[in-house]
Amino acid sequence: SFHSPVTVALPSPNGYDTITEAMKLRRGYYLWLQNGQGLWQPLEYRRKLLADNQALIAKMRMGLEQDYRIPEAARQTLDGNASLVNGCLELGALLRLAAATHAEQNNLPEAMRCALDSIALSVQVPCGGNMSHLSLAYSCKEKGLESAWELVDRVDAKTARQAVTRLEKIEAQRWPVAENLREDMQGTFRALYHQRYARGPLGTWKDLNSWLKITGEDYARDLWTSVTVVYEGPKVFVDYANASIKDLQDLAQKPWDPQQARLPATQAPIHTYDAYGFSYLEFQQRGYRAFSLLLRTSLALRAYKLEHGSYPNSLESLKEEGYLAMLPIDPFSPTLAPLRYRKRPEGTMTLWSV
Repeated sequence: SFHSPVTVALPSPNGYDTITEAMKLRRGYYLWLQNGQGLWQPLEYRRKLLADNQALIAKMRMGLEQDYRIPEAARQTLDGNASLVNGCLELGALLRLAAATHAEQNNLPEAMRCALDSIALSVQVPCGGNMSHLSLAYSCKEKGLESAWELVDRVDAKTARQAVTRLEKIEAQRWPVAENLREDMQGTFRALYHQRYARGPLGTWKDLNSWLKITGEDYARDLWTSVTVVYEGPKVFVDYANASIKDLQDLAQKPWDPQQARLPATQAPIHTYDAYGFSYLEFQQRGYRAFSLLLRTSLALRAYKLEHGSYPNSLESLKEEGYLAMLPIDPFSPTLAPLRYRKRPEGTMTLWSV
């Protein structure tokens, strides 16, 4: 049932613990770097900031190599995961600054490594977490993708090949968004159950604030408008929530339908946000996957051109000659076709998603 905590065996060593310990090693204040202002600081200042935080980066990289799962106690309340959220945002900002600083000094392999560290971090932080952790992952991934794209046309063939290999490994570790949604629903239901049967009905903003503190989720605000559904019985909420999650899981396994604006299967009265929101989550996931595939394929094309003198005639050549492990299937293709590619007569190329 949703109000019973799910016990999951945590990996040992757990990357969550290692990265949490890494955050304690930070030196200097770089939370303000999240808005990109740090990139405008003098080079010497940025070099010193990175030198002061080398122990943090080294420890974080140890965590990235470990299995990762957020413990139950760390995701139950907003207070319990706020330090993780803020710390990972700072790590993403620091890695963005590190990539730009190394690139400015023409240390391109290290710049690319920092960019991919941010993308790897974005894959780990949602594991076992809820929607706030998924939003955090998006922030880290955006910084990593932005940094990596700036380097595609500058790196040598060896660095490009290494980046492709790591990106393939990162993609294989992707956490299903439906699991984050399930954890969200579990937390929300625990809060509703607590209010309905332990503390009385929800009826004031004071109660709502207590509810939000339990769930740690802004998503609870959307459910607030239709909380009376729970008064029909806990099973009603659970059934609708499970049906919505199943719809999202099913959607993730299907080719993308460009005409699909919302999920048709579940007409849950919980909130009209649900059907559209769940569909949008899948759209957002596919968008980030498409950007990652475009980056990975662009790096493979870069390596191929440097080693052969020209771009390949087709993407199949990248797979046949070992530049890609498999053809990049476009997440938005209704027919599961690869990314579109065209080699132009003047020696350039165009790569795109539908």
